[in-house]
Amino acid sequence: MGDRLNSSIWVVLALLLAFSVTFAQTAKQPLAPPDLSGVWTAAPSSRPAPRDLHGFRETVAPEIDEADFFTFRHSPYPMQPWAEEKFNYNKDPENPYYQGRSELDPFLTECAPEGPTIKWLDMNPFEIIQSPKRVLIIFESNHEVRQIWTDGRQHPKDFGHNWMGHSIGHWEGDTLVVDTIGLNDLTRLDKAGHVHSDQLHLVERLQRVNDRLSLTITFDDPKAFTTAWSARKNFVLRPTWEIDEAPTCGDELVGRGIPLR
Repeated sequence: MGDRLNSSIWVVLALLLAFSVTFAQTAKQPLAPPDLSGVWTAAPSSRPAPRDLHGFRETVAPEIDEADFFTFRHSPYPMQPWAEEKFNYNKDPENPYYQGRSELDPFLTECAPEGPTIKWLDMNPFEIIQSPKRVLIIFESNHEVRQIWTDGRQHPKDFGHNWMGHSIGHWEGDTLVVDTIGLNDLTRLDKAGHVHSDQLHLVERLQRVNDRLSLTITFDDPKAFTTAWSARKNFVLRPTWEIDEAPTCGDELVGRGIPLR
């Protein structure tokens, strides 16, 4: 009887040991990150809906940190004096939260890339293509592309500067956290005419919940701003859509009688 009891105890202990090892190994395995893939467009804003695009002239944002098609928030950005002076020159004289002066916009006058910040404000859709190595964001407008490396690499020490910068990402639970450096100072921060320097550092947090994509973006640029600040924007999935060619810059120039280079 005693031998049989001892044998049973050892069997139970062996099973518990095997279970604990299996559980520990499973716990160490990372969960698959959420799939952000698909075509997305800006979700309706909680701001008062205008009758048309120009209706934003009359709107006032109830949430100061919610982006629309022109700005990241409807309250003064914490600008350094030189950046505020540049913005005052670039902005719409009737409304600082509307489209800035088109004759000063490098995108409209020279077909220059708009950069990652303005692309988030675009009305055109964008597509996210996700793999374990990187996340690609293809913007329909002029097919500007962002490449976010998610394979564990760090920023190169000698990257320099370009239009989209260098982006690396990692997952914090269900949120993709993107860190971007190396942006040149040739783009505007938004469509209203705010500017930034070549020290702009972006931290973007993308979280998908069903067919909604939430973006929180933090701007850190000690040359242009007195403090780091954040804004947010929401997007909605368009499962039946495909992005198309949309050379909007060329259309703008031709429509104004300016020959393309």
